[in-house]
Amino acid sequence: MSGLGRLANASNARSTLLALAGLSCILATAVISASSHDLITDSWDWSGATLGGLAWPSLGVVAACSAVHYVAAAVATQAATSRSLQTRETVLVQLCAATANKLTPAGLGGSAVLARYLHRRAGLSTASAAGTVSVIALGRAAAALLTLGVLDIAGPWFGLDGGSTELARLVRETQALLVAHPWLLLALVSVAAVSIVLAVRARSAARRFAQPLRDIVRSPGPALTILAASAAQTLVLGGAFAAAVSVLPGTHPSMSTGALIVGYIAATAAAAAVPLPGGIGSGEAALTAVLVSGHVGLGHAGADVLLFRIMTLWLPAAAGLPCARVLRQRSAL
Repeated sequence: MSGLGRLANASNARSTLLALAGLSCILATAVISASSHDLITDSWDWSGATLGGLAWPSLGVVAACSAVHYVAAAVATQAATSRSLQTRETVLVQLCAATANKLTPAGLGGSAVLARYLHRRAGLSTASAAGTVSVIALGRAAAALLTLGVLDIAGPWFGLDGGSTELARLVRETQALLVAHPWLLLALVSVAAVSIVLAVRARSAARRFAQPLRDIVRSPGPALTILAASAAQTLVLGGAFAAAVSVLPGTHPSMSTGALIVGYIAATAAAAAVPLPGGIGSGEAALTAVLVSGHVGLGHAGADVLLFRIMTLWLPAAAGLPCARVLRQRSAL
């Protein structure tokens, strides 16, 4: 891939990212206000909840965070390639990927859609396109870890206190889980070993697959853009989760915004370990467990999670269906 092309495309992505950063600051203020119940009151009666009793400002924050998430995903995709990709078209591809993820396990459908788009629009080989998708996924994982670290160290400075306490609790529970079930660690090691063996046996394809990662390592600008855009995805969806628990009337969790975002990241990671389409079932269960740990009733927690998943998962997936038709007409997929 051309280094100059990658830098030019990353420059366009960074321009979009700067606009997203400004919008994210506004959303962050709204999320903190919503989760602190400044935009709502605690006097609602859950049994008498009506459509008019919803906290509409908080619902608007959830919708805005969901939209920013898909734009940030498009920015990460742009920064990962050397060809110039249209921002609007790349956002449509993210919505199509969301639809495909509901039909296939472990995010394979979304990865296939994105790889096909890169093959068509960026002119990448099949192996290079798959490698680029893997680079984006690695950036997302690294950004999630970075976000956890930032929330742990600097969260209170930004009004996101409670994250460090929640993170410490999750670490203790993870350690206890691995001690009680050592086969989990063995399974992870086995999967890594099998992946290495397969890569060695298919060296030629493996080299083409790994080339995008080598290119990104040599280009710190695009790498930082991918990391920043991926961190934005994590933060805005975590913020959407924190705001979503304030939409419905009734009991709200006794957890700070920072703790809710950390809980969201942990729940997402746990759900991803279960190879179900779109994390359906496992995602809802993990997120509900986070709210139940915050002293929210099971029924109310389930309703909060259902609202959150509809706004950030099912509505974008539904929008992906007409987007797929448009992209097929443009020969982008």
